[in-house]
Amino acid sequence: MRHPYLFDMAVHFFDLMRYLSGREAVSVSASAYRPAWSLFAGYPALTADVTMDDGVHARFSGTFVARGWQTIQEGAITLVGSDGTLRLDESGTVSLHSVGTVQDIALLQDADDDCGKTLTDVLEAMKRDSRPPTDLSDNMKTFAIVVAAEAACNSGQATRVKWEA
Repeated sequence: MRHPYLFDMAVHFFDLMRYLSGREAVSVSASAYRPAWSLFAGYPALTADVTMDDGVHARFSGTFVARGWQTIQEGAITLVGSDGTLRLDESGTVSLHSVGTVQDIALLQDADDDCGKTLTDVLEAMKRDSRPPTDLSDNMKTFAIVVAAEAACNSGQATRVKWEA
């Protein structure tokens, strides 16, 4: 696989960008690379800049071949905004870092697990003859970001994200 990290892992972070921002991606600049010590034949590391439809920019960087300290698969997620930085760390702790303060944010204790919630959503949609919140047509918008990122990696140019409803 030429871009294993892009297709296997980055796709989830692109989905998270869409979900958290409530916006759609319009363009991607990306570069993939292969450190000399990598056992991958392709490019197991990626940096991508995504421009959303309201001008918000999101940056993503990740690798399958880090040396030393490893990030868990679920990742450490950091969101930076005008009021501070929201961070989910490797232990599952969420904190808000503002100028001069750090505040822990409590997670919902009674939230459904991912599979259970997804199955419930699908069954409810079937009963209502509607689409569940995570149907394939929505996932195609995320996959379009992956395709654009691959094109950007190959061309070295920012690439427009294109998807059809």
